[in-house]
Amino acid sequence: MNNNEKIEKILVCIPLVFGVVSIILHGIYIWDAYHLRSITGVFCITPITSIAGLLFSWATGKLRNDHKAIWIAGLLTSIIGFLGFLVIEFLTWFYLGLALG
Repeated sequence: MNNNEKIEKILVCIPLVFGVVSIILHGIYIWDAYHLRSITGVFCITPITSIAGLLFSWATGKLRNDHKAIWIAGLLTSIIGFLGFLVIEFLTWFYLGLALG
């Protein structure tokens, strides 16, 4: 395995790492919201990591033929992380609207 193949594998794994980090941050936020209510900055980082994963997926699109499973997993985890952010944000505004009347 030469250096180019190693670099390609690392580049293809970056969206997967960002997507998994985003999902883990969602779990921390949900756990924290019910227990400690102190780490609200975690929720601000989740869309940034999801969008970074989506951008890296788009940037490494040419490498998807060689590493298709890893690339698709990275894209899906980034999309799930971003959709999780949108769902939590929507539910927050929905319940806030119901609470205000």
